[in-house]
Amino acid sequence: MSSLFFSAFLLLSDLSLVNAHSSDFCTNYTIAKVSSGELSLDLFEMSGLLSLGGKQLAHVQDSGNDPFLILTDRSGKVEQRIRFAEVSTDPEELARGVCPFNEGSCIYVMDTGDNFGWRGTRNIWAIEESTMKTAKPRIENLIFTFPGAERIDSEAAAVVGKTIFLFAKEKKHARVFALDLSAWKDGPKEAKQIADLPYTMLTGASATKD
Repeated sequence: MSSLFFSAFLLLSDLSLVNAHSSDFCTNYTIAKVSSGELSLDLFEMSGLLSLGGKQLAHVQDSGNDPFLILTDRSGKVEQRIRFAEVSTDPEELARGVCPFNEGSCIYVMDTGDNFGWRGTRNIWAIEESTMKTAKPRIENLIFTFPGAERIDSEAAAVVGKTIFLFAKEKKHARVFALDLSAWKDGPKEAKQIADLPYTMLTGASATKD
């Protein structure tokens, strides 16, 4: 059976040693190979990868695949599949943060890709982590738009506090949009542009406390 070679890399840091004003600042960060193995074709064309801490990873596949959040160990062995929707269009990113409906932790599936520029609306699914081992995990969908329903390809996102930050994949710059988690309730369901960065073709993002 065909397989893909898989390597996961983890950024290891000791924040207690970091001094932003020290000439040794960069030496406090190292990249270490933490595991390797083989992935089956069940995980072909992964577009989102998220470390859940410990020994578990979460994956989501690109357009053309069934809408499952797939949990594996760090060698790539599939441990659980969670169907997050009946259908999806173009899932591109995974993020982790506080849930929009309570103070628990959620995994967010960002179905926000638009390579061909034809999507007026987008979907984000929030999956409550504490329910993922149950027969019916709590999953809530949000349908939202970019300003003026602009057809933007967004493949990078991060959750910070109660805000989702979405980055446009563009050839000359990268607009940044913010969407408040209150959108799942009665808040605005249109993302607002908050910045324009001098970077191009962004396809992944993450957020750390430092």
